[in-house]
Amino acid sequence: MKKIFGVLLIILMVIMARGESWWDLLWVPLGYFISLYITAQVILFPLMGIPMAIKRVSKKRMRRAVFFRILRTPVLWIIGIIIVGFLFGWFFPKPAMYLYDNKGFNFGAWLGTLGILLSPLSKRDRMDFYKDFDRACYKYYLTEYVPELETNSIGDNIE
Repeated sequence: MKKIFGVLLIILMVIMARGESWWDLLWVPLGYFISLYITAQVILFPLMGIPMAIKRVSKKRMRRAVFFRILRTPVLWIIGIIIVGFLFGWFFPKPAMYLYDNKGFNFGAWLGTLGILLSPLSKRDRMDFYKDFDRACYKYYLTEYVPELETNSIGDNIE
């Protein structure tokens, strides 16, 4: 999946550079990586974590407090993004309008968002998420159930 989006990023950069300007060689990857990071922080953990938590809470392997943990980080990120966006638009209106109207930055941002939304389709990304979920939410597991934390990205035990 990552290779596909890498190729799409390069194709988008070439198309934007030929059609708009050479500055899009800077703006497309900048929008892509910023969006990739922010979308992963805001959407990915609830998107994949809530179904896992529902399954584990229903089987009495986790405490219900894990839902607060899953939703706390995206809410804080959204509040922070709103505050930073408002302050940036208030104190720097011309650069804010330039970013708002910049096609290369916006296309890169949409490609990054699409990459995060489609990442659950990849088996390797799901396995990495399961491992990260166990590490992030370890203290919410009940004492009867302790997940195996020492696994590699495809789920095999490391010896």
